[in-house]
Amino acid sequence: MSIFENLQDRIQNLFGSKKENKFDTLKPEEDVDYLMNSPVPVGYSSIREQQFIYQNLISGFNPLTESLCDLGAGRGDLYKFIKDLYGVEQIGYTGIDQNPVMVDLAKRKYDLDLINDSYETMKLPTRSWMVTSGLFSIKRNENFQDDLTYVLNNIDRMYNAATKAVSFNLLCPLSGLVSEGFLYIKPSDIIDTLIKKYRFVNIKHDYTDDIYTITIYKF
Repeated sequence: MSIFENLQDRIQNLFGSKKENKFDTLKPEEDVDYLMNSPVPVGYSSIREQQFIYQNLISGFNPLTESLCDLGAGRGDLYKFIKDLYGVEQIGYTGIDQNPVMVDLAKRKYDLDLINDSYETMKLPTRSWMVTSGLFSIKRNENFQDDLTYVLNNIDRMYNAATKAVSFNLLCPLSGLVSEGFLYIKPSDIIDTLIKKYRFVNIKHDYTDDIYTITIYKF
């Protein structure tokens, strides 16, 4: 049986239960493994949310034949998620994070060697898929247009480094759930530009109210 023939069973096992994960309730002031296991330090409100976002981020990725570079990898949780989802032992995974604390956590948690560097300035490695989750969610400029230009420039860098696909998620303001300091981009503000430039663009806004995933394919 191939890894894809039992993929639906694995997805059901991951998302079928709505019970709270034990790591969701870890407290920074009480639990010594808070940084190691809580979803909050890497930008998610729950393990379930993190898994849903990852599943949409890598939809279509084949770990048997394709490699992946994860920008802003955090602890490298996406690496473990892919291995568990597809039931494989080895994957072509490269993670990049500029925070040395996260790089150390990835090594201790998964024995995973991340690249400790800034994705903004380093030469990105060539991989089949270039992905990032949450990296474009923080406001960096006072002017929205400057933030949008920043996002588009980095999408272009990812596209040039990928051989098959680029995948990332953005925050959407249309639900009305807007928090200070975060960057919200309406799909209409970006999708026309991406389609005009890259042609083969898919948008998924069917799994949560305020996050959507865009995947750009290179055919």
